[in-house]
Amino acid sequence: MNELDVLKKVQRGEMTAEEAVILLKEKPFEDLGYAKVDLHRHTRQGATEVIYGEGKTPEQIRGIAGTLKEHGQGHILVTRLDETKAAALSDDETFSYYKTARLGVYGGLDPSDTVQPEGTIAVVCAGTSDLPVAEEAALTAQFYGNKVLRLYDVGVAGLTRLLSHLDELVRASVVITVAGMEGALASVVGGLVSCPVIAVPTSVGYGASFQGLAAMLSMMNSCASGVTVVNIDNGFGAAFSANRINRMGMKNTKSDRKEAACGQDLQEQAAADVCLSQDRDRIGELSCNVDDMSGEEIAFAMERLLAAGARDVFTTPAGMKKSRPGTVLTVLCAPGRMTEFERMIFALTTTIGIRESVKERAVLRRREICCETTSGRVRVKISEGYGCRRIKAEADDLMALAESTGRPVGDIRDEVEKQYGRVPEGGKAEGQAGADGTDRQDGISG
Repeated sequence: MNELDVLKKVQRGEMTAEEAVILLKEKPFEDLGYAKVDLHRHTRQGATEVIYGEGKTPEQIRGIAGTLKEHGQGHILVTRLDETKAAALSDDETFSYYKTARLGVYGGLDPSDTVQPEGTIAVVCAGTSDLPVAEEAALTAQFYGNKVLRLYDVGVAGLTRLLSHLDELVRASVVITVAGMEGALASVVGGLVSCPVIAVPTSVGYGASFQGLAAMLSMMNSCASGVTVVNIDNGFGAAFSANRINRMGMKNTKSDRKEAACGQDLQEQAAADVCLSQDRDRIGELSCNVDDMSGEEIAFAMERLLAAGARDVFTTPAGMKKSRPGTVLTVLCAPGRMTEFERMIFALTTTIGIRESVKERAVLRRREICCETTSGRVRVKISEGYGCRRIKAEADDLMALAESTGRPVGDIRDEVEKQYGRVPEGGKAEGQAGADGTDRQDGISG
């Protein structure tokens, strides 16, 4: 709980002044012996402490994260985390690991308590070898609530690859360029856009690249105005700075947005607080009209979009002009991937226009556990929140067991539902690989 939350509680009569003084006098850090955990980082800088994983043991990372959680920080980023350490931390159901970027996240990648800026951060990398640093930057920017456009493998050796995305690039609010070798990509991008460009040299290249030093010097000597350079392989630092630039002039949190509203009495304020205390997130919605595709062609497009990581894809019958029957195709996706899915929709359908919006929604917390039945193991999805709890057995598991045992699917489902009360509360959520090669938690559909 930060200082503003404490003062609001006093204002609403939910806390006495004496209790507030005690909370505000709490020391600004927690000494764990091996680490002094900064508890006032958000108050000073607007962003909570990030755990640098390299050189720390899994036990130390777990201890630091636990301390941050105890003080109200449920959304935690761990950088430079190898697979071995990530595996040791995976017993926490709120933990996700992104292998390519070597990032760990507690509490989900997309923050539910942060207002998303209008602008987009574009992450542009020269080659596939630069992907680890580029993904560190892209996922860090997403962690802080930004829309992210990924343009990968568009180096200067094939300049037409970059120029084919020029219309998207010039609309970005900040561009992060990631390149090794001679680092020329930063100058090229800097000469094409009017927004700030943050260049990240990488340690990719042969001997004379000096582990990224050549690229860094090239970027620092760029003739393009507006190019700023961070340290070698520092995708996190670039994204952190890009996030600050993208948020300049806006209020960052939902509580700030509520505070700006005037004429709201205490009763309305309390109702708004109850609503915002529930689980919420933001979802990108893309929709388009098609009237000259067969059902099979539309089904193929839907399968491809789902395979690429869309949260949900569905169709709605519609009457078009001149009474032609048509279909409205709707795709739900992470806000940071809207441009990517727009490109796919144009490629897979005959539409000539796509409507887009980002919507805030209320969601139930979702986790997956395993339930043992007399026929075998069944995965069970549990959704909770807003006073509701729902259970759904995985259909593929039910059908596989029915086929192997000869029992009706309904009987096995009934057995799962009877055991529902005995399902352990702390089941671990299983990860799901995205089509772009990164790992992600199982998405919540629309």
